[in-house]
Amino acid sequence: MTEGPCSVAHIASALGLSKRVTLREITFLVDRGVVTRIVPTHGRIDPHFAAGVPEIFQEMARAYQFLGLKF
Repeated sequence: MTEGPCSVAHIASALGLSKRVTLREITFLVDRGVVTRIVPTHGRIDPHFAAGVPEIFQEMARAYQFLGLKF
């Protein structure tokens, strides 16, 4: 994946998930304050999303703990 804000399509492709599933998960992360929605600019149609490194790793650690996996 590239650094910086990414579109749902780009994230879905990188993760091998459908855009629908990816958008559902991103929306969950936006609601929790882990991911930020970037308003389209410069001719872009779709919104892009960005996450701070510490926040995304904290969320991953919570998910691993919830699933009973070692991080």
